[in-house]
Amino acid sequence: MDLFEHYLDESCEEKIGGGLRGKTAHYHLTLNDGRTTEVVVKRLHTGYPATAEALILQELAGAGGVPLLHGVTTKPPALVMQLCPGLTLVEALMGLNKEEKELVYSAALSAIHQFHDAGFYHRDLHGKNIIVDTSTSPVQCHIIDVGEAAKLPNDPTLNQRMRNKDLTFLNRLKYVIDQS
Repeated sequence: MDLFEHYLDESCEEKIGGGLRGKTAHYHLTLNDGRTTEVVVKRLHTGYPATAEALILQELAGAGGVPLLHGVTTKPPALVMQLCPGLTLVEALMGLNKEEKELVYSAALSAIHQFHDAGFYHRDLHGKNIIVDTSTSPVQCHIIDVGEAAKLPNDPTLNQRMRNKDLTFLNRLKYVIDQS
């Protein structure tokens, strides 16, 4: 059975992002019990299945606030994932005072550490790949777009180097926050 024909309400489709590899849209998914939930559908520009990213999402199982995988479709090839509510990190920081920015920074750092503790490094972290949900207390961050992620190496030196590469973006952000 085709997910798009039977379970996704395309009349609710709302484009929410896109990049070099694919585009994402917001849908409503009807679950087997008849309830609906909001999801994000990611389709690759190549038209090929995002099998590698699906496996990473499955293995991460929500670590670092990564969206949970609802499924993979074949017509068209796409990932159906949990919607992570909020704003991109860049959008969320605009208009916040220094104390609020510190809270967001801490939540983002925590999410990245959870991601690493699950055995992966992101390889493409930037201000649009972290979603900040300020409707929760404490603030919660979600790491998204894990298509470039890879397993952390077993070698301790390389492992730390990969973790540090992911943290480079946040270290620059911390510097900016400290200067404000």
